[in-house]
Amino acid sequence: MQGILVPTPKTLQFESGMKPKQRSQVSQLNLFQSHFDQLLNLNHPLCLLARKIDWHRFDLAFADCYSPEMGAPGKDIRLLVGLHYLKHTFNESDESLLDRWVENPYWQYFCGFSTMQHQVPLHATSLVKWRQRVGAEKLLALLTETVAIAVKDKQISKKELAQVNVDTTVQEKNITHPTDSKLYLKAINKLTTAAKNRGIKLRQTYTRVAKAAACMVGRYAHAKQFRRM
Repeated sequence: MQGILVPTPKTLQFESGMKPKQRSQVSQLNLFQSHFDQLLNLNHPLCLLARKIDWHRFDLAFADCYSPEMGAPGKDIRLLVGLHYLKHTFNESDESLLDRWVENPYWQYFCGFSTMQHQVPLHATSLVKWRQRVGAEKLLALLTETVAIAVKDKQISKKELAQVNVDTTVQEKNITHPTDSKLYLKAINKLTTAAKNRGIKLRQTYTRVAKAAACMVGRYAHAKQFRRM
């Protein structure tokens, strides 16, 4: 029918959003705000790293993940890439990452902002959707850039990159079995100690009974007599 646009497979590929618009660094509002160049220590590691990263390469790497015409403009790629660098560097979740981002001017500078931002630039789910859009293979560009910077700064040599040694040592966990019974025993001991410190007289502490019960549970578990536990 005339007037109805039938999407082709090619157009369906990009219906998630248009290419991001380049964020303007200068605005009328920014003229009345102090810029990070005047406030921050530009020798801070994040500031130095922000100037070494080739941010333009990410625009090229993720260009085919966006439609040139369809959908609303996507978020700035430097912001998204910068947030993921910070997320994995400081071991943050998507939610805690954005909470700390608002409070940290160095994080904002790293993501390409020139003045202090007091609101989160996007929702945490946008990070999830972006990772799903670009895919794991394209996200390797983030790792590639960090390796390139390390080689350029002579932190590592190309010879060291020829072979990768993987440490597969199993790390012991701070868990003892049977877990539940020992936690119960620990809770009883702590509650008894807290009561004594506050002058509360207990009719019976069950400390000895609980310890004996925990020992029996351990024996049952060792003998695999789980029904008796």
